[in-house]
Amino acid sequence: MDRTISFDEIQDVFRLIRSVKDKWESIGAGFGIDPSTLSKVKEDEHDVKDKCLYATLNIWLHGKSSSNFHSWRTLLKVLKSEDVNEGTLAESIMAKKAGKTGFQRGPSLVRCGLTTPNHELSSHEEQRSAVILTLNHLPFLLEHLECVASKWKQIGVYLNIPQGHLDNIISTPTLLSGGPVSFLHELLTYWLRQSNPNADKLLTALKKTGEHQLSCTLKKFFDLGNHNAAINNASHSVMKTSLEPYLLEQYVRSLYKNQTIDGQQHQWPPTLEVEYINLVLITQENVLQHAHQKALIQKSGDITFITEQDEFRGKCLAFEDIMNYECNRKKVIIIEGCPGIGKTTLASKLCQEWSEKRQMLEFKLLLYIPLRSPLMRTAQSIDELLEYYGDNYTSNDVLLIKKNQGRDVVFILDGWDELRPSCRSIDMFFPGLIYGKFLPESTIVVTSRPGATIDIRRHANRIVEILGFTEDQIKQYIMSYFKTNEKAGQKLVEDLKSYPNVASTCYVAINLTIVCYVYHVSDHQLPSTLTEVYELFIIHTLKRHFKRLSDSNEIDLETIGDCDKSVNGIIKVLANMALKSLQNNDLSFTKQELINAVGVVDEEEALFDGFGLLKNVIAFEKSGTKSYYHFLHLTIHEFLAAYSVSLMTDTNRWDWLTKYLRDERFEMVLKFYCGMDKFQSHSTRILFSTQNIYGVPFTLECIYEGQWRDGCKNVAKQTSSSLSIVRPIQPYRALVYGYIMATSESQWELHWCNNAFGEQELRCLRRYLVCAPLTLAKIVLINNTALSSNIIDSLSEILKSQKELTYVAINNCHLHDSFVKEICRSIRGLQFIQVLEIVKNDKLPIKDLCAMLHTLPSLQQLKLYGNNIDKVGQDEVMFAVSEETEWDTVITAIAAKHNESDSVRFEVVNNQLIVLVNGDKIDFSEVAEQYFKNLTVLDKGNDTISATIANRITITVTENVNMLANVSVTLSDSYYGSTVGLLGLYNGKPEDDLLSRNGNTTLPSNASTEEIHYEFGLTWIIANPHDSLVTYDEFGSWSTFYRPEYKPIFEPQFNDSTLEEEAQEICGNNKLCLIV
Repeated sequence: MDRTISFDEIQDVFRLIRSVKDKWESIGAGFGIDPSTLSKVKEDEHDVKDKCLYATLNIWLHGKSSSNFHSWRTLLKVLKSEDVNEGTLAESIMAKKAGKTGFQRGPSLVRCGLTTPNHELSSHEEQRSAVILTLNHLPFLLEHLECVASKWKQIGVYLNIPQGHLDNIISTPTLLSGGPVSFLHELLTYWLRQSNPNADKLLTALKKTGEHQLSCTLKKFFDLGNHNAAINNASHSVMKTSLEPYLLEQYVRSLYKNQTIDGQQHQWPPTLEVEYINLVLITQENVLQHAHQKALIQKSGDITFITEQDEFRGKCLAFEDIMNYECNRKKVIIIEGCPGIGKTTLASKLCQEWSEKRQMLEFKLLLYIPLRSPLMRTAQSIDELLEYYGDNYTSNDVLLIKKNQGRDVVFILDGWDELRPSCRSIDMFFPGLIYGKFLPESTIVVTSRPGATIDIRRHANRIVEILGFTEDQIKQYIMSYFKTNEKAGQKLVEDLKSYPNVASTCYVAINLTIVCYVYHVSDHQLPSTLTEVYELFIIHTLKRHFKRLSDSNEIDLETIGDCDKSVNGIIKVLANMALKSLQNNDLSFTKQELINAVGVVDEEEALFDGFGLLKNVIAFEKSGTKSYYHFLHLTIHEFLAAYSVSLMTDTNRWDWLTKYLRDERFEMVLKFYCGMDKFQSHSTRILFSTQNIYGVPFTLECIYEGQWRDGCKNVAKQTSSSLSIVRPIQPYRALVYGYIMATSESQWELHWCNNAFGEQELRCLRRYLVCAPLTLAKIVLINNTALSSNIIDSLSEILKSQKELTYVAINNCHLHDSFVKEICRSIRGLQFIQVLEIVKNDKLPIKDLCAMLHTLPSLQQLKLYGNNIDKVGQDEVMFAVSEETEWDTVITAIAAKHNESDSVRFEVVNNQLIVLVNGDKIDFSEVAEQYFKNLTVLDKGNDTISATIANRITITVTENVNMLANVSVTLSDSYYGSTVGLLGLYNGKPEDDLLSRNGNTTLPSNASTEEIHYEFGLTWIIANPHDSLVTYDEFGSWSTFYRPEYKPIFEPQFNDSTLEEEAQEICGNNKLCLIV
């Protein structure tokens, strides 16, 4: 006897036949559904095959067709008539027809967005193998496990819940009052949110805690499908109601489709296309997985920075994939980024994509909630929130949302950081949405500055960071901005190379837009700090508006103070309003509030757009619409608030600073204020000197903005000159760190872990460190993966420049052999290195390591790890380390050039004499004599090469024992009496050859080697790298060889008297022979 298909089984049927969704119209016709009805389905579901098939099944099973006998036989007959390949599909249908159990019902269709894994059409035997639980089963589990709530922690351990999360549960204040039952609830919620929570795992955990009887009982329930009973009943009603439309849907789709994304061309700032938005996933990993890293850090750094969870930048993410991921629990997505980087633009773009039905098709309603909105931010229920939409919704919309528990609704909470801390508790509506207290089936997208999301991060299953622009995108955007004046765009691109301080802020969208705007209207003017960027923007915006209103010549304004005087103090009024509104956490103003503050009654155009600094927004209220004003961008709001602080008296400013110094909402205000004040205020200097806040990154940014050199010294003192960067940072902060270290006049320990630096960030750091060669004493690199060649280049430049580096550790970094070689070349010759650690999971370049080890005279501790360090490798390394390194003064390279000739360089590399002309190596294999511009080079054989310059100077060199053993210079008579320097005065008088550079000292020809070195030789040292003719591509930089403090061996030294006798017998009085 055939079995009837009930409506409760619609999801099972849909899953079984989903593979033939393309034939949904023919299947509908086979069910006897009227063609006009099928056309209506196609229109309503926008021809999305999944949805059309599901709606067709819904109509058939509700009896709205001529085929009212809803049996498995009918279904199979319809499918056969469409020539569907039966295979596994027929087997599964026959299994259902026969009434076999085991087809696991998953989460509801609407909630999953009509997506199912590919394997779900496998045979019923495979489907029976596991019972996968979801959050829908939480009430069922709590009902049966409440009796063992006291064993919640044991159950958690056996479910492999991380110990850190178990500790979090018991220490969460909101759970303590509920006792073990609350702990169990949180534990099960966490477990059900993990991938594939298997019922068998729960049963095993119960057995291990001694609850064998309870485990057996639950197993019977799972086998009989009792755990799905409540879900099935709810599913029926939800499916019927979810097909009903929201009146609000059409209105918000139209609203988002026609809106201007915050920042389109006729507004400010100009729009940013999606391709300019770079996104990356932030992954959270429990620190217990990194025990080896913790040991390395504690061993090498003697510092502690390990937290409960470490965060790492994961893979890059395409815009269209933000919402596209599998999840068996409530979706909560956090989108983070620094001020002005494009969070609101991204949120607006998501709204447009949904409104035009290009993304998020599974959601019937998307509600964009700007948390700075005076009405929306105060909503305490979905009823109050929808009041914002005036007459565009009905009570039925509220009923449907509540009935579906928000299942087909997306809430975009834009500007979580703009919500005051007191509004972020779990009892409030918006936090309750995130925590699942309200509308637990809804999907939540939160945009925020990073510091404000600490409390909600553990509830998120995806954290996305907006990285900002790459260097190429900065260039592309500039050229797009100046498309009518390409020369100006190209000049700005070139100028930014000379202004790294400004360039480091341009990865942020709003900053780059302002820089382009200011550069355009100010005759190519560039600021130095972030504060100057915004000050110039406001000045030029006001200039533009004054000119537009008066149609007169441009007013000369150079400071914000000048602007304020020009408009009778109105800028000060706006600044005071900005500060007050930030303190009250109300970022909008009414027109009446503006009139009252300014003290005028006429509605001047300039006033009501804030001279170009304000924009108008319309909000719905119960009584109708209301007009509000807010600043163009929150950062402009914060800049003006900072200006208000700068105008306070010392007493009032002290009170304000002490109150808000540690308030995250005022970090940008404080940063801008310090940039304005330059730490000239006594109260500011005292406050920053006495407060123990130097480990806080934003404090360092304040010091940078104020360019406070004494503050840098205070940072070094309070942090013991140790900087640990374990989380990804942005270019601006890297620039700040570089400034702090280079300006502090201290030697620092730099710990760089977990790919905290990208290419742009390391270039910003390099900008300061290369110019401050005494900054680093210790550098530790840990767990940095896939370092690019550009990063290695920057790192090498930093290493080369640090003359007093004593400690280098590179642990668990995935470096290509060529990169390791580059690092070896970078630290070659750094004479103060005492500790060197290189840990690599594959082969190490032994030869390069050994060549480098020979040049480290102070090395005391060496730690190498590589899978090719076998006995032979160990012997080579041990020989290199044990071999006594003598730092003898010999000549290994010389360079020469005439004003009208090419440059020539002789150098000994690996016991071979080579010649380079203009930096290019010369090949003598075919031609012994070669000609260049006023230069002839001749290979004479026997390791001897000569170069004749301008037919008047001939230099001949001979290599021996890896050094230039003989260097001779022959001059024409035209130089007689005209030479000075290390080769002496060419006048036939040896007694005046040793003339110092200043001409004040002439040493006798019998002076000691030590006297010649200090009183003659060092006076001719090249103290400026730009004066050097030598290029340093291979073996270091100018700073590697610039060692005025180095003390050579002036006389041969022997520790073995027998060896000394043998040497003297062979060498006689030849000191060079004795030393070698």
